[in-house]
Amino acid sequence: EDPIETPNPSLAVVKTSDKTGVVKLGETITYTITVTNNGNVTINDIEVTDELTGNTGDNAFTIDRLAVGETKQFTATYTVTEDDILEGTIVNRATAIGKDPRNEEVTGDGEVRVDTEEKDSHLTVSKETTSEPENGEKYALGETINYLITVTNDGNLTLTNVKVEDALTGNVGENAFTIDILAPGEAQTFDVRYVVTENDVLEGKVINNATGTATDPTDPDEPKTP
Repeated sequence: EDPIETPNPSLAVVKTSDKTGVVKLGETITYTITVTNNGNVTINDIEVTDELTGNTGDNAFTIDRLAVGETKQFTATYTVTEDDILEGTIVNRATAIGKDPRNEEVTGDGEVRVDTEEKDSHLTVSKETTSEPENGEKYALGETINYLITVTNDGNLTLTNVKVEDALTGNVGENAFTIDILAPGEAQTFDVRYVVTENDVLEGKVINNATGTATDPTDPDEPKTP
């Protein structure tokens, strides 16, 4: 009788990412999943799942047969969300489950971590004059000046309860402009008008300031200002 090694069914799962630095909101990460039979018997009916990328159930990757030393690779993609930004790190795990020649279950898993950009809840308010003086040079008493207020979420987190006030045009308090939800990259505009008064003529100019506040998702009790 010649002794032989003991059966050692085993699966190794290695997961890598195409990103080497931090990722931003909306950026796509491409993952590579490498499954290797690093045991000494054939593994059959392997199912490879990745919860984060949605490759589960009918969308799971499959390998009918993986011989000793053989390797298979799969790719999966994932888009960075606000929850990931708030968490600061994206942890992605892939799991492989198969059967050895004795029909016993063999499993293996691997994970990779990717850091996200810093949380940045930020609101920008800009204002421009959209009208022209009747004489083409200066506004006169009683003339109307038209303004366009643009409110932009230029951060990476959704802002809520956005409130824009313009004291000069009377859009304050209950008359302030409101936006329930303003997603990252989203902007809204408002038109306002102001009639030149005698005090404005005496001053020689009209200065109009608009301000905005919003609820910061990282600190709901503290309004966010531009």
